[in-house]
Amino acid sequence: MVQIKPCRRANIAETCCASISIKDLKELSEDKSWNPVDFSTKLTYGSIRGSEKLRQTLANLYFVRTPTALPADNVLITAGAIQANFLLLYTLIGPGDHAICHYPTYQRLYSVPESVGAKVSLWKAKANDGWKLDMSQLKTPIKPNTKLIILNCIHSLLKHKTELAKKNLGILEQFIESHRWACDWFKPRAGTTAFRTGDMFVPGSLCFGDGEDFVGYVGIGFVCETEALEKGMAALKEFMEDSYDEVPVVKKK
Repeated sequence: MVQIKPCRRANIAETCCASISIKDLKELSEDKSWNPVDFSTKLTYGSIRGSEKLRQTLANLYFVRTPTALPADNVLITAGAIQANFLLLYTLIGPGDHAICHYPTYQRLYSVPESVGAKVSLWKAKANDGWKLDMSQLKTPIKPNTKLIILNCIHSLLKHKTELAKKNLGILEQFIESHRWACDWFKPRAGTTAFRTGDMFVPGSLCFGDGEDFVGYVGIGFVCETEALEKGMAALKEFMEDSYDEVPVVKKK
């Protein structure tokens, strides 16, 4: 059994943006009197595929982009993107198949196809190219048995979250620039190895680099609540000043 200790100060490992409340949802609505909660609804298990009303609403939303009507039966509601990823990959790919996966990305997008017996080619984006995908490099890995080309798009931020991202990125950039003696980054990624401050980071090599790339880097989810980021940077600053010299250095191969 694995015991995970609670994060003592700040969780800046999230790859998603800060969550919103029911109140926030109402503020986003054109009709401020709209109540998103129906207190008369019975708390049953609900529809496994998602409510008919929600699926039909989404079908109507995407219908404007399709030449024919999109049936609600073509829409499946999942509890987050991870569940959707697993369902899609388990359904569409299997032993003997081949997939091409945009990289760096979440490990599951290339590990799940491998786990079911498929071969995966990584379509690598590079930091010095601004993480842009090179279309000319896509032709070579395509094979007769290629079933999927997996792309990972960055989060589509709502307007108010875009402002939060800009503000928080400034805080993160200020920290990096004031610690250039020890830090480097692929904007908006930060590079250090501090785990002893109570902050929660995402190890770059394990979570996004397949254990080989981005060694020595950590991913910092900077579109969290500003207070959480400020606490995290303060804790990291304390570590850099008091304990950084005690960190063992791993030489690059």
